[in-house]
Amino acid sequence: EAMLCPSIIRMVVCNGDQTAPVALIHCLPGDEHHVRAQLQDLRTRLPDYPLFSHLIFTREISQTPYVSASGHPRREALWQRFYQQIIHVSGGDSACQT
Repeated sequence: EAMLCPSIIRMVVCNGDQTAPVALIHCLPGDEHHVRAQLQDLRTRLPDYPLFSHLIFTREISQTPYVSASGHPRREALWQRFYQQIIHVSGGDSACQT
């Protein structure tokens, strides 16, 4: 449902058993504040478990080598690239999901 937000181009959620989910987000340039508002609105309509606690804004998730030729996220490449940031903001171990 987050992909229906008009400011989001691509989003990958990184989640683990012991951490709060972190969303890697590529949005329209300068629309970070719109994304935050759109996701806050989305929170009111979803149960608690799919909600993420932190956002990392980056265009990299839409670029090679983080996206396959068919447009799917390459989770292992994303994890290797963003591991330190994800661990820093979430406070623990996690894994990437879409």
